[in-house]
Amino acid sequence: MHQRQIDWNLLLIISLQVLSIIVLLVMSSSSNIFFWLMIFFILVFACSFLFFRMRFVRPLRLIRKVLDNNDETAIRKLSLVKGQFGQIVNLIVRAAQQKKELENEVAERKRIENSLRESEERYRSVVETSPDIILVMDLSANILIGNMRAAMLFDITESVLVENLRSFLHQSEQENFKRILDTVIRVGRIYNVDCIMLKKDGRSFNAEISLSLLKTALGDPKNIMAIIKDVTDLKSAEIEKARFEEQFRTIYKMEAVGQLAGGIAHDFNNILGAISGYADIILHRYGTDEKLKKYSSMILSAATRAADLTGKLLTFSRKSKMQLAAIDIHAILTDMRDLFIHTIDKKITINASFDATDAVINGDAGQFQSAVMNLVLNARDAMPDGGVMTIRTGNHVVDKEFSKSRAYTVAPGYYVFVEVSDTGTGIDAHLMSHLFEPFFTTKDIGKGTGLGLASVYGTVKSHRGYIDVKSRKGEGTSFIMYLPVSRAVLDLTSSESSEIQMGKGHIVVVDDERFILEATEEILSWIGYRVSVAQSGDAALEIVKAEPVDLMIVDLMMSGMNGIETYKKAKIIRPGIKALLSTGYRVENEEQAILNEGFSAIIQKPFVSAKLAQIIYDTLN
Repeated sequence: MHQRQIDWNLLLIISLQVLSIIVLLVMSSSSNIFFWLMIFFILVFACSFLFFRMRFVRPLRLIRKVLDNNDETAIRKLSLVKGQFGQIVNLIVRAAQQKKELENEVAERKRIENSLRESEERYRSVVETSPDIILVMDLSANILIGNMRAAMLFDITESVLVENLRSFLHQSEQENFKRILDTVIRVGRIYNVDCIMLKKDGRSFNAEISLSLLKTALGDPKNIMAIIKDVTDLKSAEIEKARFEEQFRTIYKMEAVGQLAGGIAHDFNNILGAISGYADIILHRYGTDEKLKKYSSMILSAATRAADLTGKLLTFSRKSKMQLAAIDIHAILTDMRDLFIHTIDKKITINASFDATDAVINGDAGQFQSAVMNLVLNARDAMPDGGVMTIRTGNHVVDKEFSKSRAYTVAPGYYVFVEVSDTGTGIDAHLMSHLFEPFFTTKDIGKGTGLGLASVYGTVKSHRGYIDVKSRKGEGTSFIMYLPVSRAVLDLTSSESSEIQMGKGHIVVVDDERFILEATEEILSWIGYRVSVAQSGDAALEIVKAEPVDLMIVDLMMSGMNGIETYKKAKIIRPGIKALLSTGYRVENEEQAILNEGFSAIIQKPFVSAKLAQIIYDTLN
């Protein structure tokens, strides 16, 4: 509802005129003039006071409210004040409003400043506590600003900001960095670059630099920001991971090749068994014929060499039979050193240094000798024009960290090492990972079988050790075998019977290879036994059911029922029946378990008739 504005001056004049008329009328009708004059002045004073209050006091109170609280209601009331005083009041109100607006603006600016300060502090905290180096540079890579990490690594301070980032780059990285920097300025996108940088103490570290362009408000290039991450540990971890992966690949490869080599050796031993068996029969039955005797002897000799070849394959695959005992490698090496000195070319100087304080291992003396011989011959062949060969021993402790670095294929413990080194031609780096593979050789055709180092590898692994190779092209090579030290007492006694006996009895030979059956039947018949043959376990059990049997010779690996299962069922049919287990594999790890099944002995293919006859005789008697 619209409120009418009141003119207080007009109201006061009208009130005074009315009051004067009333007072005059009263005075004219009264005899007490003094009393009414008093009343008149009191009324005049009251009206004046009311006028002053309404005209000045009330607006002043409203002005106070405006000044104190910027009261909107007071502002509306003051806007009704007219006249010159009203103009003054309006000026005061506008000044109060402007003051309030200014105070609000100042408060807003303070809030923004505080917010900016807090944001800057957070940003500075993030930048200063960052583990990465953060730099702001000009377009020439001169450093303008650097965080605390930069100060630590590069010795950059706010008082000395004259360094160029390129001065902290490895010499080989500077040209490439300049090209990338130019590209960042030209293209404007973020670039990441891996490089080698230098710390203030001169040490190098692997760095990953992220470069980004900072622009002006108009979009022109202004500065370059560089975030530098020290990735040395990451690179080391990646290298370590790659090394572990390569080790695992090598282990799996060697295991796979070992399985293949073992399978080949097994099958080849079966063939050799037949060859040597028939040659043995010819030699003993028809030995009066000189030509037959000569040819059969040559066949046996060739079969023996072939058996030695398969033996190396089985050694590599760790399936060769080991005669474990406590052996002093110093005693063996001393004897071998004398042999080497007298047999190796005089152009090669042989130095020996046996410094190990603990030199006893639990191992196979024959395999150890063969491994050392292979390493020595390998060193000899690497020095066709002469040189120095060194054979030395020592002790070495393998800790958990080293075991971890070898993918836990080496057990922590106390080891004795045998090192055979030469000053020969050395080995190319790309060939190092193939050295222990069967049939791998760097020698000319016809000068090596490629099985020497493979058998060394197998020997070391079967003795729960490991082997290292160090080589530099043109400087020489070192092979170092590490074998676990044994605290066992040396057994210096051994006995072996050479007596060969003919025999009698019924023997069942079980093998799924026909030529093995025929050769074994010929040999056993020749030395006096009645022989029945079977190409499967089921066929053998039929023979056992049909007639008494004194001994079974069963092959371990047969299609269908294997040798162990065949013998188990034969014992049910004829309790007390004896048996020998024949195999082309090496089963020393399972030997005790096989013997626990009741087998009298395990015979290795290819077997010589004299040894076979002796084992059968010992078993039956």
